[in-house]
Amino acid sequence: MPDPTKVTIAIPTFRRPEMLRRALESVARQNYAPLEVIVADNATEGDAVQAVIASFRGRIEDLRYVRHEHNIGALGNFMFGLTQASGEYFMWLADDDELSPESVAPLAQRLDADHSAVSVVPYWRRMHNMEAGSVMEQRTYESHSALSRVLRYVWRSNDAFFYGLHRRQELLKCRFYRFAWPNATTIFNTTYPFLMTLVLAGRIVSVDASSVEWINHSYSEKSYANPQHFWVKVPKHLLRRINVHAIYLAQVFRALGLWAFLVVIPVSTFSLLTEFASEPVRRLRRSVRSKVDALHSAEQR
Repeated sequence: MPDPTKVTIAIPTFRRPEMLRRALESVARQNYAPLEVIVADNATEGDAVQAVIASFRGRIEDLRYVRHEHNIGALGNFMFGLTQASGEYFMWLADDDELSPESVAPLAQRLDADHSAVSVVPYWRRMHNMEAGSVMEQRTYESHSALSRVLRYVWRSNDAFFYGLHRRQELLKCRFYRFAWPNATTIFNTTYPFLMTLVLAGRIVSVDASSVEWINHSYSEKSYANPQHFWVKVPKHLLRRINVHAIYLAQVFRALGLWAFLVVIPVSTFSLLTEFASEPVRRLRRSVRSKVDALHSAEQR
């Protein structure tokens, strides 16, 4: 029987030691070996992060901690973890998120069993606050046809599988793209064209066990967030989405040629139109839900 495939989990962190503790606790509950864990600290001040790392020595056998001398940016820190990995399979875990117990093993086994797959997707539980969350729609791209996968991805992109388990060598071929003005400095939506490279490379599959979850604490404050008025955020978002789809088309043209490019254009256009129609309503709903959650948290205190 072949030895289990080595898995690397990279956790980029910045100024959130207690959330990092929760993420590492979820990693410590995994029953998979060999497992390499890399914590990349983006120059957090003080020694709180080191104290958290020290508390997991012995509980996580192969735990590496790297503290940058200066902040290299969120995307730079994500890519640093990938470049330092030695596992054949790789996954990221944000420091404010967690994994369900014993979820790494079925993800790795799924990739072991399907050599046409480049990534495997856990279920996505999106937490709206500390107590309440919901399981989101699990979107996969399982066709053996690259064009079919691309059409499905362009029509309804979902970047949740960024936090799936990937073949590291395929992931190393991906890159983050810079957006045009007025989104040149944002990292929002940058994972979408990053992941298109994986969609073009092979199948994005899932696991059958609903207990295998990436638990996304989406309400957590983001260090890169820039609070803006609703009527500023919406146009910037829509321009960013146009930029994302333009990059999609360029990627498809390079990988599949002109005929695929022409097939994808109408799907991309219609996808953007439907998104533009629904975006203001979606953001208003999110704003209302955030206010309700804030009131609920205040009442509990």
